[in-house]
Amino acid sequence: MCGRKTLQIFFAQQMSLAFILPQSSSKKITTPVVDVMPESNSLPPGSSTTVSIDEVPLAGATLRANPPLCLTVAWCAEQNDYSIIRPDLGIHVFSRIASELPNELQELIPILWNEYAIASDSSLSSAARQVKANLLQVFQKYDYASQTA
Repeated sequence: MCGRKTLQIFFAQQMSLAFILPQSSSKKITTPVVDVMPESNSLPPGSSTTVSIDEVPLAGATLRANPPLCLTVAWCAEQNDYSIIRPDLGIHVFSRIASELPNELQELIPILWNEYAIASDSSLSSAARQVKANLLQVFQKYDYASQTA
């Protein structure tokens, strides 16, 4: 799972995430998710952490990433917020509170799936078709009714 020590966290509504800790980290995290990021709302320059997404709920289905999708959470002192940016997947989420990023992803990924992954190629620009291809490569849809991909 991204090759470093991990702290597994399972969020309600079937979104499974893991925060990836630097290998050199000796910090023990025993507090809620909000405290995974530094309390001062700043990371050392050039520092970041990683979130791993296994599943995302979708109406009547689940989107599964196999292997888990590893996303970098970075602090931007200029904007005074945390962000996860993956333009190749259409992911651009920002929040002043790190613990809100999983909720932002949980809302955004189904929107991206519906707007790109299931759209007809003829309705998409070439850049949008590339986002679609990337989403289809990362996620697989499993329907609840049939329990199949």
